Amino acid sequence: MHGTFVEAQGAFGGEIDFLSKVLGRMDYRPFYDFILIEPSEKDEAKFRGVACDGRRLHLVDPLACPDNIGIEAGWWRLLRSEPGASPATGTAWIAKVVDCDLSNFPIVPKYRNVIPAGKPEFETDYCFAAAPMGWKEDLGLTIGEAFRFLGSFPEPTGINPAFLADLGNNVWKVSWYGQMKAVVFDSCHLKAVIMPINLTGGIQV
Repeated sequence: MHGTFVEAQGAFGGEIDFLSKVLGRMDYRPFYDFILIEPSEKDEAKFRGVACDGRRLHLVDPLACPDNIGIEAGWWRLLRSEPGASPATGTAWIAKVVDCDLSNFPIVPKYRNVIPAGKPEFETDYCFAAAPMGWKEDLGLTIGEAFRFLGSFPEPTGINPAFLADLGNNVWKVSWYGQMKAVVFDSCHLKAVIMPINLTGGIQV
């Protein structure tokens, strides 16, 4: 059963679309199916949104949601999303989840624990610009561009190129904390945390 239904438009719709990129589909871990909306840590009058699939996490703080559309803290289900005509905008339909008590699940992930803290070993800036031609054109990212970016790290680091493409065309500050440690991408109020691929013995597919 669902509670409030909300149509997110413009910048807010684009933020929901960004969060929706990482929603999982796991019956035994239902919290991967939902977007968590909770009070912002940057503005007490606003909200933040978090979503993860066990391999990566997307976070928006604060969300650009208007005050009068019914958004409240809790778990929300994505019904549908569409990218907008201009970058970082879109339209998304979400519904408050009222038929699933996640407190009954003992291992709801504490997402803050997976975000590295402290000074990174290496930092760089990068923009994953759309590529007109190349490997898997629909990803908007050539495999060559991905390898050049990953090759800039001090040690071999593997990241699924599809995860990079899901970051969109924003300019990201990238923080690398070491081999096989989560890589953090920050762009204004957006954050992505991606676990690298184990490259031992080659890339595992």
